[in-house]
This record gives sequence, C-alpha cells and structure tokens, in this order.
Amino acid sequence: MTAVLSGRSFGWQVALRIGIFLTFVIGLPLTLYVLDRLNGAEDVAGEAVSLVTATPFGFLLFLLLVVSLVRPSWRRMRALGLPGWSGLIVPGLLFADISYIVSSQGGLGFSSSTLDGRIPLYAITALGLVLAMVCARPPAEASDGFLRLGLAGRIAAILIALIVLRILFDFGMARWLHSVLLQPEEYAPPAAFTILMRSSYWTYMIGPYICLMLLGVASWCVILSRRDAHRITARSPS
Repeated sequence: MTAVLSGRSFGWQVALRIGIFLTFVIGLPLTLYVLDRLNGAEDVAGEAVSLVTATPFGFLLFLLLVVSLVRPSWRRMRALGLPGWSGLIVPGLLFADISYIVSSQGGLGFSSSTLDGRIPLYAITALGLVLAMVCARPPAEASDGFLRLGLAGRIAAILIALIVLRILFDFGMARWLHSVLLQPEEYAPPAAFTILMRSSYWTYMIGPYICLMLLGVASWCVILSRRDAHRITARSPS
C-alpha cells in the first residue's frame, strides 16, 4: 500500500525536480557564460541560456520535469481527499507555458496565459497551487472530494475546468496558426475546429482572471482545510 504523501514531502519532491531543471537550464549556461566573460568574451547572458532552452535538449528537460510532477501531484490530491486527476492541473499548467520557458528569444518567450504574453501566468498559477497543496490539511475522515470544501470546492472545480478549456483553446489556436503559416493558401480548418474556436474564445479573454481567481480560491480552500483540522484537534482528548 502506497504511503500517504504529506505536504512537506510533496513540497520537497517538487522543489527537487524544479531545482534540477533550473540547474541544467539556467545554472549551467550562466556558469559557462561567466567563465567566457572572464576570458574576455562578449557573450550575452540571455544567449547563453538560449543555448539550452532553444534546443531539443531544453525541450526534453522541460518535458521530463512536467512528467515527473504527475505522480506526486496526483498522490498529494488523493491525500487531501480530492480526486487524484485534479492534481494534473499542476503539470498541465506548466506544460501550457512551454512557449515561454523553452524559447530561443534570449531565454524567455511568449506566454499565451496573458494577453500581452510577457508574464507566464500559467507557470505562476502552477507554483501557487503547489504551495496551496503543501499548506492544506487532509480530512480526518472519508472525503466527498471537492464537496467537503463547500462553495470554495465547487468554485475551484469549475475554475479548473475553465482553465483546461482555455489551454485547449491556446493549443488549438497555435496549431491553426502553424498550419496557416506553412500552407496559407491550401489550409482550410475543419468546421468542428472553427466552431470550437468561436465558442471558446471568451475563455481566452478572461483566462488571466480565471488563473488569479483560482489562486484566491485555492487559498480559501487551504484556510478551510486548516480550520477543520484545528477543530478536530481541539475536540480530541488530551
């Protein structure tokens, strides 16, 4: 039987994985950059980082990071009495910002999470959810999933669904633009694709607000879980 994953263990596992990724993607290139500068080279720090992020090696490292977060995120959500699949929102949000993190533009690219593309809000939201999952307390008894958190749990489930729809819109639009650039005169999008893009465009406009709302609701859920845990502790005999 698999042991329950505590918040502390979950936090350390995530931190270790992200630390290894940053060491290879940022730490190693910047170390080589400093050594080159000491030898009189005129390199730019952003170009040094892009030597990793703009290569298949950078993409592979990022993909390994995302995949490595699936199991601990799933286990932590199960430990919190919530559906394990809801934990996939963490690696999913990170993967959605792949165009920002793995890029050839001086180490930083474009994020579809915000309208101007400058802030990787998907990745920030993922890290915020990781912090919430670390701080939240598991239920003392059998849980009804998001229902145990009342209104906050219901809103969180709805926001997760909306974010997933927004990410699907982003990737669908990216694929469509890629096809148009390759075959501008020959490519005709399927009717179903066109309907999907039109019906979900509103999620693109309100996407940043959905991410911010999810972070707020996640904080709300953490407070509720810790309050319930405190009540149970206070009622228990000394």
